[in-house]
Amino acid sequence: METKIMNVTITKKRLEQLEDAEERLLCLEAGGVDNWEGYSVSLDNYFEKKDKNEIIKQKVSMILEITDNGIIEPAGAGCGFGCDEKTHDEVYKFVKTHFELKEGAE
Repeated sequence: METKIMNVTITKKRLEQLEDAEERLLCLEAGGVDNWEGYSVSLDNYFEKKDKNEIIKQKVSMILEITDNGIIEPAGAGCGFGCDEKTHDEVYKFVKTHFELKEGAE
């Protein structure tokens, strides 16, 4: 998977919060907190969420690969997007295969 570099704009306050959180974590780890009993248990939710987000990113990339050539602007530039029937069917099959659908969502 290709990594794209992108610029993100955040407020100065948010940047300072992130820098503070990073510094606090570095201090805790330097003090050995990562060796404390219960450290890994306390991070279980963090890693579970991180894993789910990575899976979602991978699935979105796969969908974008499927739709790469099948997305069209049938009414002209800026009027909305559509896809040809083959692409629609491929995306439908992919979603049905890779995602758990709730009852009544089909």
